[in-house]
Amino acid sequence: MAFENTLSITYDGVVKNLVRVDDGNYSSTYRLDEPANFRKFELRINHFLPKTQGGPNELHNVKLDVLHFNADNVLTHTSSTWGSIKTFLGAQNSTDSENCADALMGLLTPAFIARVASQES
Repeated sequence: MAFENTLSITYDGVVKNLVRVDDGNYSSTYRLDEPANFRKFELRINHFLPKTQGGPNELHNVKLDVLHFNADNVLTHTSSTWGSIKTFLGAQNSTDSENCADALMGLLTPAFIARVASQES
């Protein structure tokens, strides 16, 4: 089972459609190049599974990289964020994982993110 070939994100209030450029080996990569805005978006979805699928220690990562370039097309910096869903001990429970993710996403308001980026802990 796989996600669609195009995934949409909202970046700075604007919808961006990223297209799948690679998949296989329990992972997918989506990309959108925006040379006019001096940016490139890359989204990766990776799954790390124990020998017994559904067993303990399943890990699922989603990572978004936004690569920023200058007018000479030289990479100046990369902004990244990622989320992980991991199961310890028992078998993975989708409802528990969703509840945990929802709780964290609710905390990640712009004000909270600004404080974390200012090295508050």
